[in-house]
Amino acid sequence: MPRKAFRAGTEAARLLHHEQAKAAGFAKNTHPCPVLAGNWVREHRGIYRLTRFPATDQPDLALWSLWSSNRKEEVECVYSHQTATSLFNLSDLNPASLRTTVPKGFRRNSETRGHYASLPASDAQNGTGYMYTRPLRTPLDLIGSGEVELNFIRQALTQAVDRAMVTRQQIRDAHLSEPPRKTIEEMLHEAA
Repeated sequence: MPRKAFRAGTEAARLLHHEQAKAAGFAKNTHPCPVLAGNWVREHRGIYRLTRFPATDQPDLALWSLWSSNRKEEVECVYSHQTATSLFNLSDLNPASLRTTVPKGFRRNSETRGHYASLPASDAQNGTGYMYTRPLRTPLDLIGSGEVELNFIRQALTQAVDRAMVTRQQIRDAHLSEPPRKTIEEMLHEAA
């Protein structure tokens, strides 16, 4: 089997989407064979883990990211809000479920909690097999959702600035509407 066929699967936490298997020459009705042989482990409907490769630190993020692929095999979810805050280790938030941002037309039910928005590519960055929002976008999402206490948002924003993940200049240059800009400026003023 050519290496190229499994390149995307190995980059995505050693996961393989059924479309990638088909492109590698596996007919859909032959997918049980590698599973029975112990080469693949079925993680979710149409998603398999390659057993000979070690799992990443957070395989669930890669799994749900791959699950969100559209018919063109484009990943549609970006981890955001509380999940992104946790990935950056910016506050004491410990989300009970994964939070994602997905396009408005996304219509799947999952174990993640989706926020529907058009997310510019510049607001996301790559992880190992998944994407998540950048440090400036993350507290803005938290402010906009109204789901998180302000002290957690203040903590996340302050730590992002203190750790030079976000600069005050980036905040000034960002195209923000007035309510989030005012909230951020007040939080940074209080923290100073």
